[in-house]
Amino acid sequence: MMKSTKPTQLGTDEAFWQLMTVSGQSLLKLFGLSDQEAASYRFQAVVLKEKKLQPDLQGISTLASQQGRVFIEFQGYEDPFIRHRAAAGAFWGCSFEQYAGPVRVCIVYTDLKYQQAALPLNLLTDKKSCQLTSCVQEIVLSGYTEAKLVKVDPKLIVLAPFTVPATTPKATLLAKGAKWQQEVTQIYPPSQQRVALNVLGLLVLNQFRQLSYQEVCTMLNLDLSKSLAVQQLMQQIRQETRQETVLEDYQELLLEAIKERFGPAPKRLSNQIRRITQPEVLRQLHRQAMRCQDLESFKEKLPKVKTVKN
Repeated sequence: MMKSTKPTQLGTDEAFWQLMTVSGQSLLKLFGLSDQEAASYRFQAVVLKEKKLQPDLQGISTLASQQGRVFIEFQGYEDPFIRHRAAAGAFWGCSFEQYAGPVRVCIVYTDLKYQQAALPLNLLTDKKSCQLTSCVQEIVLSGYTEAKLVKVDPKLIVLAPFTVPATTPKATLLAKGAKWQQEVTQIYPPSQQRVALNVLGLLVLNQFRQLSYQEVCTMLNLDLSKSLAVQQLMQQIRQETRQETVLEDYQELLLEAIKERFGPAPKRLSNQIRRITQPEVLRQLHRQAMRCQDLESFKEKLPKVKTVKN
């Protein structure tokens, strides 16, 4: 697949923001807070990040109580400096509020690969007491099963999409989605059900591209048409689909050129070509396929293209 130059997080940003308003206390239990401790926290009004600190205007998700503040970042793409951003956001939030009490900085990764991509925090000095490495608490949602999430708190059922592989067959997803919808309506009070289902719908749309917008709405008995986040997400999905179609066309043209010149491409070569995600590289290789005298000569050109992914 062609990777987007900008991370696709439009749906998850809005979903996690809504999640904090109805289930922020439940989320804290994933970080080890007891039921009683978590119950004392309340979602706090959003604090906008300065453009100097963060180019896009996003809120710092904050839960507050007399015990302190919890600043939470949700991470759904690879960002080496997510820990730095989370810590900086917390410090800026404290400065904005003029708050000097206890603080927790928490990161919720939707997948393990995003945690693995994160760099450790810098050392402020050579003194061990100034290390920030252990100051950030982290969890990875894909490391949980649905049963484990619900055991921590039943309201966390809305995060169940992250416990299911993105490649799950459509029929299985539709059955699971209907089950999630029923559980949301049973667990959440009527005043929170609509928001909880919105969260679930946004996460399902973002996580499972094999499901259409209409299928998700029908599955959850929900109308997401008025959601700006859904509109943005669907626009992004359409753009990515067009990019993938163009990419596949370039790959097929190259394989057809190889077939015309040298016969059907061996499976290994065909797989290698389908792993190339840069149209310009495929265009270069198409020219080489038309110029080379034989297939072996063409294969020799592959390593010379630095952007080919092996």
